[in-house]
Amino acid sequence: MEVAHIWEEVLGVSPIGLHDRFFDLGGHSLLVLRLMAEIEKRFGQQLPMAAIFRGATVERFARMLREGYQDETGVHLVELGSGDGTGSPVFFAHPAGSEVVCYMPFAALVEPAGRPLYALASPPPVDGELPFAGFGDRAAKYAELIRETQPEGPYTVAGWCYGGANAFAVAGELEKTGAEVSVVMMDAHAPAVVPAGSEPDPAEIVEAIAANLQWDYGDRLKPLAELQTMDEGEHLDYLLGIARASDYLPPDAGREQIRDIYELWVANLRLVWNFRPGPVKGKVTLIRAGEEEWDLAASWNELTGQHFDVRTVDGNHYTMMRHPHIEGVAAVLNDVLNGAAGNGEGDDA
Repeated sequence: MEVAHIWEEVLGVSPIGLHDRFFDLGGHSLLVLRLMAEIEKRFGQQLPMAAIFRGATVERFARMLREGYQDETGVHLVELGSGDGTGSPVFFAHPAGSEVVCYMPFAALVEPAGRPLYALASPPPVDGELPFAGFGDRAAKYAELIRETQPEGPYTVAGWCYGGANAFAVAGELEKTGAEVSVVMMDAHAPAVVPAGSEPDPAEIVEAIAANLQWDYGDRLKPLAELQTMDEGEHLDYLLGIARASDYLPPDAGREQIRDIYELWVANLRLVWNFRPGPVKGKVTLIRAGEEEWDLAASWNELTGQHFDVRTVDGNHYTMMRHPHIEGVAAVLNDVLNGAAGNGEGDDA
């Protein structure tokens, strides 16, 4: 079967059977990116990264290709782990790239093992814009979606990077109904204040996407000052080169695959700029990457007037979300889910 052969090439595993699952075979977010590029090249179908959850096995993926994939038109949930009814759900909010595959490792790490895990996902932009009046409007729709899935609190909402601000905004909306909410923000920056009418800085977005593709801040990453001297075409070629060199896109992949990723980032950042959330009443835990120097807690404290429980884990902003460092992130999340007290570092937030 052609789909099985593509999976074998992308994952470097052989043989792969009809009922094998992509993530059980070592798949992760960046390999999904390469998988979707290969599918587009061979089948002419352009699929979002979230499609892998509908086609988690070779058999289901092949059926999805035959029947055609339909994009979600509104906010929706992606099931990371269906659970067995043990424990209340955890809802993960998507980061700036809108992909939620980055949260898949938690399915094997969050306790108890049967706890349902969901990701909050957004529809793709149309003509470069997302169909929401603003960041708060989308957060309200996410909160409504959560209540449909779990009618009664308490709730736990988590998010990495941009997803942390997403989770914080959703918690505020849930609290408006009187619900109890815990928030776990994983190395998340507070929303920035920018001049009215300003656009996200293309060079800064390219810098972030490049690091996302490489993870280890290696030699291929250009400094921001150099990126600011480059035009759009040069930015796309630079990102494409990193993706190819890292084996996340096939050698003959073109600018369009990278352009789609870039446009998702821009659309999401347009929503969050100048969003000014107030404090939430529930417990907020901020997990910071130990290899980063930025003071995330100070920026959130300045924005909300609220002090958080701050925990530190190994890794940088990107490697903290991959093995082996993600185990430390999951341990903090499990502490929150089990109602464990902070380690005292929160007083310094």
